[in-house]
Amino acid sequence: MASKRLSKNSGCSWIEIKDKVYVFGAHDRSHSESESIYKVLQELGERLAEAGYVPSTKYVLLDVEEDDKKRLLCSHSERLAIGFGLLKSPPSVPIRIAKNLRVCGDCHDAIKLISKAIAAHLGLAPSGIPRGAPGRNPLSKEYFKRIEAIDFTIKQDDGALPQNLNRADIVLVGVSRTGKTPLSIYLAQKGYKVANVPIVMGVDPPKTLFEINQEKVFGLTINPVVLQTIRKARAKSLGFSSQMKSNYSDMEHVREEIEFANRIFSQNPVWPVIEVTGKAIEETAAVVVSICHDRKKKCSMPSISKRY
Repeated sequence: MASKRLSKNSGCSWIEIKDKVYVFGAHDRSHSESESIYKVLQELGERLAEAGYVPSTKYVLLDVEEDDKKRLLCSHSERLAIGFGLLKSPPSVPIRIAKNLRVCGDCHDAIKLISKAIAAHLGLAPSGIPRGAPGRNPLSKEYFKRIEAIDFTIKQDDGALPQNLNRADIVLVGVSRTGKTPLSIYLAQKGYKVANVPIVMGVDPPKTLFEINQEKVFGLTINPVVLQTIRKARAKSLGFSSQMKSNYSDMEHVREEIEFANRIFSQNPVWPVIEVTGKAIEETAAVVVSICHDRKKKCSMPSISKRY
């Protein structure tokens, strides 16, 4: 796909707990509580096996051993989000998972069994009570605004539908694995319509990016050593061996890609460029929102510095 300059949206799932959004990618081990999450999933796997669950490995398209396919299925993003939800959700609070792509058939079957297994363990049955029913949180205008923002943001992920960039409240621009998608989802949960556009070396960004209000656009950059580490972990999680020919995580290529992005940023000085190295999603989001508020109020002196 890379040779044809095509890209595929990276699948991710997210869960909101106590007004904070947590985003997970497939086979993700970047979370501080990954060890506990995978332990929960292992225990769930044992319960599912007792209930007769058999992994459907046809949904794994990688050319790997059968056992590896089963392992990859068990660490899909939606299952990681469920594991985290079981760890952190307060008692009696429903666990709601959202995903930016279609749930695979195996996960669909597994999640139904997970729900039954948890219900049996607790000695309860799923309530089946929809949101907005008496005794549940009301469906307010703020709720529908967030849903609309999330729907827009998912459809605009990874450069999709560039003709709609003018409808976004915020546009994030950066090379692969700078956290554009998780940041987009987090901001969408706050009610902002967000689009993100990848910078790919040798490929011109869409013309519409330069035709919209430039004060909506934010650049994301990252330390090349950290980016290489993230990309190596990503390639390994996808089952790519070190012998496979790819410059995706090659340091020389990573540096060139970041330099290419920096040239685009320098040609567009209105775009704030945010250094995401070592920053939590919440920190980066706070910077973006602060700049948006300053610009909306036409502050002559921004409340935060030019460099971020």
